[in-house]
This record gives sequence, C-alpha cells and structure tokens, in this order.
Amino acid sequence: MATKTAEVIEKPKTTKKTTKTTKKTTNTKSKKVVKPTELYYFYSVGCGWCKKTEPIVDELIAEGYPILKLDTSDKDNQEVSKEMKEKYKAQCGTPWLIDPNTGNQICGFREKDIIEKWANGEEIPAPPRPKSPPPRPPFFDRPKKEETAWKKDYDKWLKENDHLPDNQKKTADEILAMPRPKSQPPTPPQPTSTDEQLQEWGTKYEAWVKENDHLPNLQPLDLIIDRFKKQRDSQSPPPPTTQQSAPPPHSQHSTELNTQFYYIVENDKRTSVYADETYIKTLIHQYYVRGTDNKLTKVVGDTKFKG
Repeated sequence: MATKTAEVIEKPKTTKKTTKTTKKTTNTKSKKVVKPTELYYFYSVGCGWCKKTEPIVDELIAEGYPILKLDTSDKDNQEVSKEMKEKYKAQCGTPWLIDPNTGNQICGFREKDIIEKWANGEEIPAPPRPKSPPPRPPFFDRPKKEETAWKKDYDKWLKENDHLPDNQKKTADEILAMPRPKSQPPTPPQPTSTDEQLQEWGTKYEAWVKENDHLPNLQPLDLIIDRFKKQRDSQSPPPPTTQQSAPPPHSQHSTELNTQFYYIVENDKRTSVYADETYIKTLIHQYYVRGTDNKLTKVVGDTKFKG
C-alpha cells in the first residue's frame, strides 16, 4: 500500500510539471510578434536625441530592417505623423519609432539593442517615469536660504521617486554644483515676428547672455535668429513685413513658440535651444519635466547635466 500510494502521488507531480512546461511554451509563443514589413522613424533637425538615434537607425537599415526615415519638417511627413498619433492615440515628439500596422512604438532615445528588439516586433515597455516633476533649483548666486529650502523639497522628491534608476537621480549638492542661470532668459519671439521684432528680442538675449556668461554652450545669437526666420518663413501664408499687433492668446495646440528657455544634451554638453511649444509638450515625459512654477527646466535622463 505504501508503494502504491507513492506511485499515485508521483504521477500527479509529473503531470503538473509537464502542464506548466506546456503553458510556458504556449505563453512565450503567444507574445511573439511577426517581424514588421515596414517601420517609421520620425526625426527633426536640431533634435539632440535624434542625432544619437539616427546612426543606430542607419545601422539597422544597413542590416536589412525596413525603417523609413521621415523628417518632420516636411509637410507630408507631418501629415503621416498626425495620422499615426490619431490612429494609435500616441503623444510623442522626436525621435519616434512606430510600426504603422500595429502601433508598436518607441518614444524617445533608446539604445541599439532595444531598438533592434522593437524592429523585430517586440513590444518595448516605457522607461520608468517620475511621479511628479522635481522642484526647480534656485537661480545662481541666490541667498543660501533659498538653496536650503530647495534642498528640503528636492530630498522629499527623491524619496517619492526612489523607483527611478540611478541615472535619473542626483543628489541636491550635485545639482547645485552644476552651472545655473542667474535669471530667466527673455521670452522667445512669436513665430510670425518680423525681422525688426527678432532684432529687438536679440538685443535682450545678448544682454542675458552677458549676464550669464558662466553658462557653457550658449548658442550664438545669429544661429538662433536664423532658426526663427526659417521656422517663420516655412509657415503658410508668409508673414507680412509690416509691424503686427500682438497675436491672441494661444490655445493648447497652437504653434506659438515656447515661452521658456531650455537645453538638450549632446556629447555630454548642454546646448541651449528654443523650439515650438507644441513640440516641447510632446517631449515632456521623455526629455523634459515641468517645475512647480510650470516651466520646462529639467532634462529627464540627463546623466551628467541634470538639474
């Protein structure tokens, strides 16, 4: 009887093990996705993260992956991007990689091994995000009491967001040791600004640069003005040459320039940039987060110049 009982118990154990193995094999197969036959990569000129993503995409294209590169400055590509966002209820700026047939996507920069998995049809989970935006560091040369108050708020934020990887977190002292502006830069001009209005803004910008000459990698005025003009001239209809009255308040989906100054990181160096407000808003979760004063001041994932 003892032997018979042992045999009866042993058989269910063997059956259970076999069943579990079968389930695991079935589940693994069900998660596999057929390799895409067409993929889209949306990028924009001047996007620092696109510059890091593009060589990866080029390598994958050379390896035979069917990735179509789409510059968002082209109107036709803008329509394609809009169609994809409406179809899959997506919110992303650039870089943006998406399978147009399934909606499987990557928003923001990822390393080659991750992008290759996506190109093979695997679903890539989004990286961890902060529960709330971190408090904005005080301006440079502000009273110590402001730094002390900010440290208290920032340490609280760190505790609330301890789920973030180490490359998305720095100590308060590390952030305060980084270059910070002494004041807020001048509000960028409207996208329909005339040459005279751009020149007027440029005078204010030069004064701000002089005050903040301790900051690294500030872009020269002529380069920024040239970017503003190209953006303005690409709009339809072209702006009038006469002085314009102030435009009405913009809606959430307008193309008015962002009213805040921000930067991107390229080759471990910060580069000052101005850009379209709607475009920046789409990057909040991947690149920038808003401070308590509702300003875009922090780069998410900036491992060296975060703050």
